[in-house]
Amino acid sequence: MNSNPSTTNWWKTVKQISGLKTNDASVPPLMVNNNLIFDEIEKANEFNRFFSSQSNIDDSSAMLPEELKTISDDISYIELTVTEVEDILKIVNPTKASGPDLISPKLLKEASSVLKYPLFTFRTQEVLKNLMNNTTYDATIAPDFEKDHPTNVTIQIKLTNLHSVSEISMDFSIDIFLRQKWVDERLSFEHLTDDKSLELDQKVMDKIWVPDTYFANEKRGLFHHITVPNKMMHLFRNGTVFYSLRVGLTLSCVMDLSKYPLDSQTCPIQIESYGYTVDNVKFNWEPIEPIVFDEKELAQFTLFDEYDIKSCFRRSNTTGEFACLLAELHLQRNRGYYIIQIFVPSILIVTLSWVSFWLDIDAIPARISLGVLTVLTMTTQSAGARESLPKVSYVKAIDVWMSVCLIFVFASLLEFAYVNVQARRKNKENNSTDKKHINPVHQPGGKAKYRTYSPTSLINAYTAVKEDNVSIRRASITYGVPFQTLRDRITGIVDPECCTMGNGPFFTLDEESRLVSHLKEMAQLGYGYNRQEVVDIATDYAVMLDKKSKNEKPLTLTWFYGMLGRWPDLKVVKPRALEVARAKAANKENITKYFNELEKALIKYDLMDKPHLIYNVDEKGVTINHNPSKVVSGVETSPQEVTSGKGDTVTILGCGNAIGNALPPYFVFPGQRMNDQLLEGSTPGTVGTVSKSGWSNSDLFMDFLSNHFKKFVPGNGHVMLLLDGHKSHVAVSTIEWARRHNIVIQLLPAHTSHLLQPLDVGCYGPLQNMYNSICHRTIRTKQCALTRYDVCSMACKAYGNALSVSNLQSAFRKTGIYPFTKDIIMELPLTPSEAFVSDIVDNEEALNSAVVENVNDSEREGVMSDEENVGVVIEGEVGLEVGRSGVSDRDEVQNDKENDSVVSVGDRMIDVAVQEKGSKSDFFVQKIVNMKRVKGEKKKKRNVLSRIISGKTVTEDDVLERMKEHVSKNPRKNVSESVTESGKKGQNGSVGSKRKRGPEKKQTAKSLKSGSQKPGTSGVSRCVNEWAIDSESESESEIREDEKCCVCKKFVPEQVRQSSSLIFTKWAQCEKCERWVHLIYCTKVRVIRRGDSFMCVFCEENVD
Repeated sequence: MNSNPSTTNWWKTVKQISGLKTNDASVPPLMVNNNLIFDEIEKANEFNRFFSSQSNIDDSSAMLPEELKTISDDISYIELTVTEVEDILKIVNPTKASGPDLISPKLLKEASSVLKYPLFTFRTQEVLKNLMNNTTYDATIAPDFEKDHPTNVTIQIKLTNLHSVSEISMDFSIDIFLRQKWVDERLSFEHLTDDKSLELDQKVMDKIWVPDTYFANEKRGLFHHITVPNKMMHLFRNGTVFYSLRVGLTLSCVMDLSKYPLDSQTCPIQIESYGYTVDNVKFNWEPIEPIVFDEKELAQFTLFDEYDIKSCFRRSNTTGEFACLLAELHLQRNRGYYIIQIFVPSILIVTLSWVSFWLDIDAIPARISLGVLTVLTMTTQSAGARESLPKVSYVKAIDVWMSVCLIFVFASLLEFAYVNVQARRKNKENNSTDKKHINPVHQPGGKAKYRTYSPTSLINAYTAVKEDNVSIRRASITYGVPFQTLRDRITGIVDPECCTMGNGPFFTLDEESRLVSHLKEMAQLGYGYNRQEVVDIATDYAVMLDKKSKNEKPLTLTWFYGMLGRWPDLKVVKPRALEVARAKAANKENITKYFNELEKALIKYDLMDKPHLIYNVDEKGVTINHNPSKVVSGVETSPQEVTSGKGDTVTILGCGNAIGNALPPYFVFPGQRMNDQLLEGSTPGTVGTVSKSGWSNSDLFMDFLSNHFKKFVPGNGHVMLLLDGHKSHVAVSTIEWARRHNIVIQLLPAHTSHLLQPLDVGCYGPLQNMYNSICHRTIRTKQCALTRYDVCSMACKAYGNALSVSNLQSAFRKTGIYPFTKDIIMELPLTPSEAFVSDIVDNEEALNSAVVENVNDSEREGVMSDEENVGVVIEGEVGLEVGRSGVSDRDEVQNDKENDSVVSVGDRMIDVAVQEKGSKSDFFVQKIVNMKRVKGEKKKKRNVLSRIISGKTVTEDDVLERMKEHVSKNPRKNVSESVTESGKKGQNGSVGSKRKRGPEKKQTAKSLKSGSQKPGTSGVSRCVNEWAIDSESESESEIREDEKCCVCKKFVPEQVRQSSSLIFTKWAQCEKCERWVHLIYCTKVRVIRRGDSFMCVFCEENVD
């Protein structure tokens, strides 16, 4: 074979060897590594690898040819596009062998769509690289700097958005495309390529010279960079550069607002060269369309199509003359907004002010209100209209409009003032000269209108009759007032000031005022009337005044509500409950004595200015059955609240001082043995114990003082402890222990804890409310009901919040303890105690008979007893006994008028003996007199311990000695005897009688067995049946005469006393003498039914 065959001969030889025909262009399949190859390209590649491996040329020392020092720029003359580059790559023969760069022709062909861009860019970069050779181009020098003419820069503005025009700052904001065009012959590439233009990117733009254009009236400006800098630059063959960028500008615009809001404004856009003078750079507007608009309609303005452009020069004495361009935009303000928001409302306000011209001249309030309202509204609208304007010194059109409207409105108000003065002057002239007639004009044959006269005419007619002695007939004709209407007011039948239609009030003003005064006085005394009772009293009052007969229909609630409308100082309210014992005991004399004793103790022990040494201890009872609080519910339902049901009472002994420090609580749980689980969730320092009933007693109180109270109080000096006078607090052993430990015990007057005990006044009320709220929230989260094991944790939370520093300080201040203030008595509600003082002759004896029974009634139920102290305390025992002169027998009281003839009713002293029967004042005075006689009846004084210790400092020597003497003289009675005695007295009952004494005696005996104190809710009082006020030691001699039978002079009949059975005694009251009689035993009558009449044997004999 020839050692250097040609390519054609080579393939012919291969075909001959393989047995192929000469004219067959294909190669048979080849076996390579046990694999058949059918593809023509792969066959060619295999042949190429085979012959390359067979080459014997040694190329280990081969070297690449040297780089030519001069590069041919023939490529620059080739004009190609991206598409043409791709077409060239697609026609590459993939069967050809790879070149020296080992890039397969097949790869070039298949990747033509991807390789066309870098290959084209490479060519463009070659062109730019040739243009911007550092030796021929300098971007810091203007294109025509070395020539004798300046570079002409042509400018065009495309306004895309005009979005804000501000009158206050006098500027406007726009978004524009700033387009600039100039010729830079240094960048001409006509000799390099046939391309018409080149699109330059950001990096190339920074290397090309651009003019230093700026806006002379710019306030703020920004270039847009989202998502890339908004710039564009095109380079044309002849060296023309087109440069466009997007800019946001806020430009100054000096506005003339003299015609506002009917004005038009002209806003300039001023473009200048910052550093190049006119010798180097000159600006020109685009000759065809210098400004292009995308948007012309704004919210407040309309942009005109016409605009003004011109070229100008800015001269500087130091730097020279600079080129500039000026464009003026014309804006027309839209007037629709101002018509709706300013002009129309102001017109309506002015029209509204004219409405007063049609109102009656006597409608002074209406006309003044209308005038003032329109003036103020106009002023407010005027200020609002000028709010968005700058404070310029010249007058604007809107100022003229608002001023004229305000003048119209104000003039209407002045017109009313002038007319009113003239009208009053004419009325004054009419009063002195009755020449002018203002009679109503009646239609012929028609009916006159009702009440054609004005209230002013009625008053003028009344004045003419009273002061000028004009006759009623003449005055009625002169002033147009009906004769009967004027006559009723002259004669006093109708109040002259009454101008309402319809019938007048049933009672006269004086009569009704007496009724109102009586209602107020009874409400202050604690025995107010409800609605129906007021109607009943008014009906009886009308009968007494002969305005109604007993057989006529009584007054109704309609009259009652009419009276409420006439007397705005009356209202219907629900009063707070006040126990009768508290009402009696809370009097000025009792409380004054207490403050005198307290002052002596504070001065003696130097505690007047030491609030941290003044403590108050009191009991508070809580249960798991809380009072529901208010909840949010739908209007169509009446919600219910789930509670835990009834539970035993747990007593809390709370303590705090006047400076605001509270001791940890001391709990008394019901039970026989103490369980530590009862104190789970308690605050630090909390102590608990148990008693059978859950109430406190003398032993537990002593344990509280010695093991709890003494642990937290200072050890040096005297400490004052304020207590109520309950039996468990005043045991002799407790007082002696207090004396040994320098504790001064000051007792409060009986039944006054709601006024004088700090914890009751300022702490236990909030404690109860907080405890109820905590129970309300806790029961919602628990699976079952609350138990006594939950009481401690809930009560401790309420205790800590209720006995806060502010609450304790406020409580001691309100009760006058610290700072010590006697004048607090004047602020206390003591009026109900006046009902129990009859003020009949013997006032000195009434004051000296003040007997207090020291029981905290709102927190104790039942009778308490103690080993160390002797005496009987009964629930509801009267704390203040006041006497009245006269004997207890009703007949003697009726006959002895001299002893009860002077009675104090409110602030008046009424002589009952000389009161005219049936007078207006006698009707209400008798009601108060009768009530005071019943309430103020003197009871027999009892020898009880409270007479000695009430309101006293019991740790003093004299008080302690009197206590010991009382205990020794009054040993404790056997409980069984009292039960027997109460059983003997039994229970009585009769028609119209409430003389039930037996059950109260049994309750007393049961309470004596308990020997402990039952706490209750602080601040809540319950009225107690007065017949329940009794004593265990009471005998027949201690019962009042008017309570005994008027026949046998005994309370229990002798037959009942001798009987061993339980017998209920029946009573009846005589209709004539009002004394009581035993039925069956002291009269022949056995039964009395409702409506039956009954008289005792003495009254029957007198009748016979």
